[in-house]
Amino acid sequence: MMAMGKGHIVATASVAGLRGWLYLADYSASKFAILGMMEAMEEEIRFLGLSDKIHFTSVCPMTINTGMNQNPTTRLPSVVPILKVTETAGIIVEAVQKNERLITVPRSLLYPLLFLRLFPRKVAQLVFDFAEYNMLPNTQEKKQNAL
Repeated sequence: MMAMGKGHIVATASVAGLRGWLYLADYSASKFAILGMMEAMEEEIRFLGLSDKIHFTSVCPMTINTGMNQNPTTRLPSVVPILKVTETAGIIVEAVQKNERLITVPRSLLYPLLFLRLFPRKVAQLVFDFAEYNMLPNTQEKKQNAL
């Protein structure tokens, strides 16, 4: 890309990379790392004077219907839907075409998630507790195995 002087790097992280997630410490850490790597690479490209030619898009989907998550549930399915692969792919392609730096899927989650980071952790916990978003089939079993 640098030799050609153009390109676009797309990395799939997760909403779990924007917020630590219950019982997903290792997964969340790896997704935070992806976002940090993308930010660092973008800075390196900017330092080289290629930021107008080489672009970066980090994608943070919520739950995609791929079978990875077991029985996801939420009190607010219209706000936090279970996503279809084809819908998600279309949103990602659109973001790349527009050179968007960071997106969530669904798109409506990005600014609320970033906004919640401005408040004490307890505020975000209350919001997520209210939404009752859960990806675990047996939380009691997970509680016993946690940490």
